[in-house]
This record gives sequence, structure tokens and C-alpha cells, in this order.
Amino acid sequence: MIRVEFELRGKSDGFVDASMGSTLRINFHKMSGTVTVSPSYTGKSQTTTTLSQHRVTSGENVVTVDFPDFTWREGSGNIILLEFGDVMVNSLTLVDIQLERRPMTGEKVQTVHKSDKMIMDAIDVDFWWREPESMRVVNGESGQMWEGVDYFRVSLPVPWNGGFAQVFVMYQDGNARLLPLAPPGVDWIPFGSSVLIGQNDPTQLRPSAPISMVTFHPSSLRFNISYRDGGSAVVKLSVGMAHTEVTVYEIKDARPDPSRPRPFATLRSMYLEDGNSDCDSVLVNGQKYFPILGSWEEVAGNSFVFFRRCESKHLTLSPDIKIDVKKTDL
Repeated sequence: MIRVEFELRGKSDGFVDASMGSTLRINFHKMSGTVTVSPSYTGKSQTTTTLSQHRVTSGENVVTVDFPDFTWREGSGNIILLEFGDVMVNSLTLVDIQLERRPMTGEKVQTVHKSDKMIMDAIDVDFWWREPESMRVVNGESGQMWEGVDYFRVSLPVPWNGGFAQVFVMYQDGNARLLPLAPPGVDWIPFGSSVLIGQNDPTQLRPSAPISMVTFHPSSLRFNISYRDGGSAVVKLSVGMAHTEVTVYEIKDARPDPSRPRPFATLRSMYLEDGNSDCDSVLVNGQKYFPILGSWEEVAGNSFVFFRRCESKHLTLSPDIKIDVKKTDL
């Protein structure tokens, strides 16, 4: 008998390893004869499950066992047992045993709205890191509804190339990415920094503001956002030739502890060093800038520009992000 015990990273660390299905491969060396392999496992349910027996004969050097999604648990306590019986060979040699995450399938794209002026798509990805969570998307004008959505994207026409380009993407975890229209001579520009819109806990390794439902109003480019914690907000999209603007208003927080309010907007970005980052500085109220990973902990203001003072070799054309606080209830 062979016993394998292993750990997997999961949702609390922002990974899908513990949730996603996997494939076990048992590789024999020049199998000659007959042997049976009886696998069993202990995972998320913390009970032992026995799987179908595999009979291996001459010429079959590999046994494959598939485990469905949500078999394993996050952290330790995952166990695979392999029992070998009816061995009708002089010797049995295992080359290796491999457990691999199952292959990913492609995205499923559904069109929520399409016109000469705008396209909005709802996308189901495999495998979303907050699976089995997903959001419902509703077309507020037609009433049509889509379930199981992991993110949606809005694309607008680009006058100088005859195509469409993404300008706004929002994920089920509340993370939003935005772009200006691609400039002349360029088919597309990359996303860079993003903003988490919604009440979130920035102390988490991967903060999130999970969304339950989005109602989209195509004529006004407006999104009514409902969060899983009971909060809500309205997001208004405005796109010009030089920049894309997202206005968030009618914000309703669902604070479990009013004495410790959590932020409603959190920047997500990447910084390795000056010249290799998506953001290296923040400008406060148009007056003073700080290195993004400087010694400061808190600065007061109502206007913050997250930008790069040094040209970066990483996503060079990705845009800067400006966050203006227009009104507060504090």
C-alpha cells in the first residue's frame, strides 16, 4: 500500500488549487503481467472514499484516476491511498506518481447587449478563484438574465481601426479594470493597475468584494451592483477620447462592525522596482507625491493619482489611475 498526504493552497490565499479537480497518474516501469490498483482518498469531506478498482495488464504502463472539482480541502489533511492486489508479476516497479490539476477549458462568452455603439459580454471562466460563487447579470432594458457569470466586459468602437476595444471589465470579486480607447496606430493597449470597488478587507492576502448581481442599463452605461454581503452601489461609465471615467455613487455599505469601517476602494497593482512596475508613485491633491512603497502609512486627501514616474518595461502602455473622492458621509 502507498499513502500520499499533501497540502493545497485555497481561496483564503487567492488560489484555486484546493477547489479545482485533478488527475492522478500512476506510471509503471515496463509492466508485464497483471495487477489491480484500488485507490481511495480523504479530502474536503474528511471521510474516506473508495474508488473503482483498476486492473492493469501487460503493455498498460499508466493508470489514470480523475477527481472532480471540490474533492480536496484547503491546507493539510488530503490523503490518497493506493492498494495493489492480485499481483501476477515477478516484480512491480513504479516510475512515479503524479497529481496534476485538471486541464482548463475555454471561456464561455454570452452577449448581454450588442449595437453599433457598444458591446457588453458576460463571461464564465474555468476555473474562477471564488468558485462556486458567481454573479447574475441582468439586462435592465430587455429583462434578460444570465447566471454563472464570473466577469463582464464593455467594448466600444475605435473610430480609426473599424473594430471594438475593451474599456471596462469588472469581476465577480469586485475588481475593476479600465482603459481609454486605443490611440491611432495601436490595435489595443494592456490593462495595468486595477481598483477593487466594494467594501473589502485589505488585510486579506487577496481582498475581495464579492458581487451577487449586476443590472446593466445600456442606454446610460450604468450598472446597479448588489454585493453578497448586502451592500450595493451604482457604477456609471463614461468614455472619452483620452480617458475612461467610472463614477461610483449611492454606496450602501454592510459593515459588520461600524466602529471599524472597511474601505470601499482598494488599488491593486504591481511594483518590483522603478522601471518595472504598473505604478511607482502616488500624487496626493495634485501637490505632493510619494513612492508607492515608501515609508508612509497614511496620507490625507481627496484626489489620488497612481502613476509611473519612470517608464516601465512592464505593460508600458497601461494607463495611470486617478481616484477622486467627491463626497463622504464621515
